[in-house]
Amino acid sequence: MEILKQNHQVSTLNEKEILIAKSLYHINQLSPYPINDFRLEEWAISINEIVPNLEINDLVLIINFFKTGGMPYNTNLGIQNIFSALLAKFNKKYSEEIFKYKFSQNNNPSN
Repeated sequence: MEILKQNHQVSTLNEKEILIAKSLYHINQLSPYPINDFRLEEWAISINEIVPNLEINDLVLIINFFKTGGMPYNTNLGIQNIFSALLAKFNKKYSEEIFKYKFSQNNNPSN
């Protein structure tokens, strides 16, 4: 599905990444400077890559926690806010995927 054309590049996301990107759009309510669509798409792809079993409702819940002040959102951390919140709220559910990805990247010097 074609989502965004920027500098003659077309970004295509799968259905789950589209849902993630749509959910992430609400992050703009927390930031003094809106995150552009291209960056939100990159976040969606990264989140889906690192946490492929993410349930969209869990992501929406996390974003609502940010919006209501139930969890801190640090504009300097960017996407790391999402992973930190997933670990804090759903540790057992997503920690294995996040840590597995993190440690596999740390052990691969080419990345």
